[in-house]
Amino acid sequence: MKEFGINPSKLFRNLTPDELVDNAVSRKEGVVNTTGSLSVNTGKYTGRSPDDRFIVVDDITRDTIDWGKINHQIPSDKFEKILEKMKNFVNDKELFIFDGFVGADKETRLPIRVINDHAWQSLFARQLFI
Repeated sequence: MKEFGINPSKLFRNLTPDELVDNAVSRKEGVVNTTGSLSVNTGKYTGRSPDDRFIVVDDITRDTIDWGKINHQIPSDKFEKILEKMKNFVNDKELFIFDGFVGADKETRLPIRVINDHAWQSLFARQLFI
């Protein structure tokens, strides 16, 4: 993380689902309900945000993205400002990292890394991706 200018207080990498549930409960992010599932309160944001997809517009993306209601342009300088704000927000926080894949076919799957500051979010990513 340091190579990206991010200095977390602690990193949790590729924890098991049980470890993530334990972390979520101990951090008061959620509770284990009577069925054994983790329940969390996500606040007012309970679903997808289709109007919140922004892609940096540049020479590569300008003519290859279907810009419109779903894909919104963001200039690179504005992206850099948001990136700096994010780095400042996560510095000195405990972060959870999940390294996985999009797609089940080993020939075509893509590697991904999901970084969160909540254990339950990392658990969600772990269940969503391979």
